[in-house]
Amino acid sequence: MTLTEAITTLEAYFDKNGWSYDMNAKKLWERSSLSSETHKAGWDIVEIERHRGVLGASYTKGFPLSAMQTYWQRYAIHIADGSVEELSEKTGLINVDISSLVDEGLGFELFDLKINPLQNGKYLISESISSQESEILTAEDAKAFTLQIVEGWNDYFNEQLSLIESLTKEDMNRLLSNYKSCLENQVIDLVNELWDSKEKYEED
Repeated sequence: MTLTEAITTLEAYFDKNGWSYDMNAKKLWERSSLSSETHKAGWDIVEIERHRGVLGASYTKGFPLSAMQTYWQRYAIHIADGSVEELSEKTGLINVDISSLVDEGLGFELFDLKINPLQNGKYLISESISSQESEILTAEDAKAFTLQIVEGWNDYFNEQLSLIESLTKEDMNRLLSNYKSCLENQVIDLVNELWDSKEKYEED
């Protein structure tokens, strides 16, 4: 069976039985390949390359996923009569842009930090998503407050890592370490920016 014959058979199968989530004819033709694996005598296997967000990454149209796993939907096709059997998917490697993943958390309505002056000479730092606030005096106080809030993000990231079976313990430790470091650096940059803006506002 040629690849063209296999895809044509699958297209008719999906038209009759329903298309899987976010799949269409264009993607089917662009992402399908014949597998070198064997199923049963007289059957060929077609693999359709797909990608899904992992580690809490969400898809925004027009932007690449900050963390995704490649996987393949697999279908066996009987060469003689064209019958189709759905097989278990095959998973591949994950690709992670740690900086972009952290940016998503800090920028896409998951985090909202403010610093406002109080009459007693201190400042009120607040994060509205977690509903936490505290009176502070220095930029270091602000950094400590903010880092404490996002500490739970590291735990969540570690939990998400554990859901990906293809990751080794070494991979998990490396990704978690990189995530923690990037998150801390970006939080400190954010606090410094807010603190500088606060001072400019007070001068005005």
